[in-house]
Amino acid sequence: LNGTAKLLRAAAESEFYHARNHFNNLNYLNTVLNNLKDCQRSEGREIRKKYPGYLSFTEKKRHGLAKYTFFEALEAERVHEELFEEAVTAVKSGKDIEMAQYYTCSSCGFSVKGTELPANCPICGAPIDKIFEVK
Repeated sequence: LNGTAKLLRAAAESEFYHARNHFNNLNYLNTVLNNLKDCQRSEGREIRKKYPGYLSFTEKKRHGLAKYTFFEALEAERVHEELFEEAVTAVKSGKDIEMAQYYTCSSCGFSVKGTELPANCPICGAPIDKIFEVK
């Protein structure tokens, strides 16, 4: 199914560009604080509604791999929500969050803030060569 896989990769790439373009356009229509709050709310919806429903479905269908990837995404979203909370708090007080290094796991999407690249992803265990610094 190489043709189908290539189609799915093309669609995923396309969705990235859609999101980037929408963000760039909508960012001019809203304040940074409101955009951050929207991001935080979106993460919360994913954590409390979206992924629990997906996990339940995969359990019913006994689809272990899908369950695993949804669990990984759920755990990554929990961290994102915390990072957005930090940013919302800073912007509300008229400040910016400190300039930090962020790393993202290319296997599961987990993001971490820190000064050192983790040896392994704390969510999926991927090795260091799958974790990239966000530039």
